Amino acid sequence: MQDAALTALLRIGDVREPEAVGAWLRMIVRNGSRLVLRESVVVRPVSELPLQSAHAGPEEWLERNALRDWVWEALEELSPALRMPLILRYLATGVTSYERIADVCGVPVGTVRSRLSRARAQMADALVATADAPHGDAEQRVRAGRVEARELLAAARQRCVGADVG
Repeated sequence: MQDAALTALLRIGDVREPEAVGAWLRMIVRNGSRLVLRESVVVRPVSELPLQSAHAGPEEWLERNALRDWVWEALEELSPALRMPLILRYLATGVTSYERIADVCGVPVGTVRSRLSRARAQMADALVATADAPHGDAEQRVRAGRVEARELLAAARQRCVGADVG
């Protein structure tokens, strides 16, 4: 309620018709409540999620990995501008609000919303189009990315050591 009162005081000049103030105030409270509910969703790191039963058979293990590979392959089809907000919103920890995503991506919140909408639509299309196709191993792509990151880090360290020596 305090946030709603503050928002109302800051935006009182936006009211066009004095008779509509009640509806306008209700809209501010409703939107603030929705924001609180949206941000209250518990997001836990993947490492903290409960593991599947150790008694799961190979069929369940294969199905789970196939699903992961299918989703990651569809993600890679997105342009970087659409992929980053989608990953931050649904797969990252600590960067799930639109405002935080906008800060990370360096774009306005409205742009984040439109990019997420387009990314979800493109993901849905990609997933439907490739539902019956074989998918590559996501673990190999993750390992390759880690190797590349290590190589870049080693090269950067080498440059720093070379600069200190010279």
